Amino acid sequence: PIFNPLVHPPSFTPASSFCQKMLDHHREDEESALYGYRYSKTKNFFRKYKYWILGVVAIVVITAAVLIAVFVTMAKDDKPTHLPEGISLDNMLGHLNELQNIADANNGTRASGTSGYEKSTQYVVSQLESLGYSPVVQTFAYATARTVEIPQLYQVSPELINFTYGLDFGYLGVFNGIHNIEGNVSMVARFGCTQEDYASFVSGNIAVISRGNCTFDEKGILAVKNNATAIVVYNQGDTAERSGLFSGSIGPISVPAFAAAYRVGLILQYASNSVVHIYTNTDQYYTNTTNVVAETSVGRSDRVIVVGSHLDSVPAGPGINDNGSGSSLNLELARLAISSDFSPLIQNKIRFCWWGGEEIGLLGSTYYMNNLNSTNPAAVSDISANLNFDMIASPNFYRGVYNGTSDPAGPGSGHIQTLFEDWFNKESLSHEPTGFDGRSDYGPFLAYGIPAGGLFTGAEALKSPSQRDSYGGIANAAYDPCYHQYCDSYDNLNTDVMLEMAKAAAYVLETLSTESDLQSFLRK
Repeated sequence: PIFNPLVHPPSFTPASSFCQKMLDHHREDEESALYGYRYSKTKNFFRKYKYWILGVVAIVVITAAVLIAVFVTMAKDDKPTHLPEGISLDNMLGHLNELQNIADANNGTRASGTSGYEKSTQYVVSQLESLGYSPVVQTFAYATARTVEIPQLYQVSPELINFTYGLDFGYLGVFNGIHNIEGNVSMVARFGCTQEDYASFVSGNIAVISRGNCTFDEKGILAVKNNATAIVVYNQGDTAERSGLFSGSIGPISVPAFAAAYRVGLILQYASNSVVHIYTNTDQYYTNTTNVVAETSVGRSDRVIVVGSHLDSVPAGPGINDNGSGSSLNLELARLAISSDFSPLIQNKIRFCWWGGEEIGLLGSTYYMNNLNSTNPAAVSDISANLNFDMIASPNFYRGVYNGTSDPAGPGSGHIQTLFEDWFNKESLSHEPTGFDGRSDYGPFLAYGIPAGGLFTGAEALKSPSQRDSYGGIANAAYDPCYHQYCDSYDNLNTDVMLEMAKAAAYVLETLSTESDLQSFLRK
């Protein structure tokens, strides 16, 4: 259309506005040139110092990673310990008082095969049920023997000496039938615990062996292997308490085996060419005893931690330190493990066990493992660790941690040992390794290659002067003067060390049960 200036008036740009646009364009050109220069300069700077810069960046990254790792480790090490804080000495003493009452009402004993043991089992089951567990009572048979005729033991030559049954000697083994033996005596070197001890033993003779250093079963097996016709194990005589007749068990065994007082051992040891007569008439039969087993409902069933303690005493006494102390700790750990504040933290299933027949040859724990292996072999490999608590309140104690770095311990046991030691170090409490000598229920677990660990405050052996300096107490006296005797009662306890050992046990159980990768943790 035709342009009409009246309808479309022209627009004019003022001179000031035009000049402003020119200035803006000029500034943009200057800035472009300036930024180009700066870019070029920066590029040259990076080109010249790039390796220095990369080095600084690398150092910063590595330092940050190290700090993060340290903080994570510290956080792990400093994680709250729920179980040790919850340990109640009053609870454990309450259990021990009940076990004492049971013994008092049942001829002073809680030995397997007696009413005292049956009542002890019922008490543990009732406590577990009140906590919310579903305990299983596992019954198994074991061999024992009844006396048909009073046994005889007397020295024929060089002079006739009669020894009194029930005072000077008693049954130690489970054997069957009539044995009428007369033969020369051979003293076995040291304690008869190794083949080397039999270097001078005369095959076909009666083996006379000192008590101590290994189990009665180990002594019996070696004696039979070296063709002993009978076995006499005599008391050590290092204290008044260790001089008289003692109780114990070897068996079943193919030859007669007697326990004897220290004086019998001395007579047979120092008589020239001593000849001894032995007569026995026994009837071997099988009877039943039980284990008690309860486990948490949470945690991996292929990463099981078995916490064990034997429940039986010897026939001679109530067994409150040996091993009411470990059994009461086991009940206290079971109480804490099922609590609402700890149970959600459990990664690995905890199985609590109270073994029967420990005092007559580790029968309960041995049956448990062998039966598990025969009925469900995969369940054996599901057990990642065993913690064993046997005698944790000895009156003249030392703090023993089972040595996981020496035979027969396998991989993983050393790490359990370290955990216990870490706790004692943190608490500034003296401690020392104690050997896996086969005298408690860790034995069957180690035999199946399962890592094991635990605590022990001492039995019949003597406290050394250096241990007295570390722990107090009395040097050259037994850790537990009432070991396997009637006086192993509620009054035969060091409750301070029992609480210390209980807290250490709680710490290790918490660490293992809450570990997300337990297998790697134990074997790292």
